[in-house]
Amino acid sequence: MVTVNGIFRPIALVAGRVVATWRLADGVVTVEPRQALAAGALDALALEGAAVLRYLGLPARPVLVSDGLR
Repeated sequence: MVTVNGIFRPIALVAGRVVATWRLADGVVTVEPRQALAAGALDALALEGAAVLRYLGLPARPVLVSDGLR
């Protein structure tokens, strides 16, 4: 979650625990889970991703969830 330069990557929390990283490229939020997550947690992360787009004034787009766990 931290680069060798000491930079924190964007993270997602569920119940106070880091469960995913995320990125924003070309106006699309992509969430990359670090572990298997319940459907409710994935739905909540998608809602938060949509909130990031709204906050930044970007058009609404689906939030992508990577299926490969790291």
